[in-house]
Amino acid sequence: MRYEDLVQLFRDKGQPPRYGLESLSPSVREPLWVPEMRPWDDLWDLEHEIVAIRHAVVAHQDGAVWAAIAFLDGDPYFFPSGYEKQRMLGALRRVDLDSDQVQTLLTIGLRHVDRGPRGVGYFDEFARLTARLASEAFKAELRIRLSSDNPRVASRASFMLNKIALAQKGKGPASQRQAHRV
Repeated sequence: MRYEDLVQLFRDKGQPPRYGLESLSPSVREPLWVPEMRPWDDLWDLEHEIVAIRHAVVAHQDGAVWAAIAFLDGDPYFFPSGYEKQRMLGALRRVDLDSDQVQTLLTIGLRHVDRGPRGVGYFDEFARLTARLASEAFKAELRIRLSSDNPRVASRASFMLNKIALAQKGKGPASQRQAHRV
């Protein structure tokens, strides 16, 4: 199974495959890590599998980072998916990411700026992560969005740029909360 297929499974709110993944990540060519699946199809069990992926990220298991990114890219929506996304982003902030992983996360971040996230806390956590990963090209894309006709897109771009500026100038932690309307 490829990365894109795992993303689609998360988008469909389905569970990752019930078999060990023999697939390869987009460019790194490392196997994706997914916990052993259970035979029943229930969102409660999906939540537990997502928690297992998060723990695997923290434990630096091979392919776990790509599985976590696929979860964020797929953006499944169920209770409590927003909390799990926040926790997954926190776990990703604690690991070293390669350039392909960083680029994929920044692309997901731009998508959230454009269409809006499903939760304020999730967007705040994503902004904290992007503050650590931001490149000049990413900041340029955000600056373009500042002049958007949609005031919410401009507001989210401004919020993310402020998080980046705070983190890079050392004037405050990237986690500093600001009033923001998503």
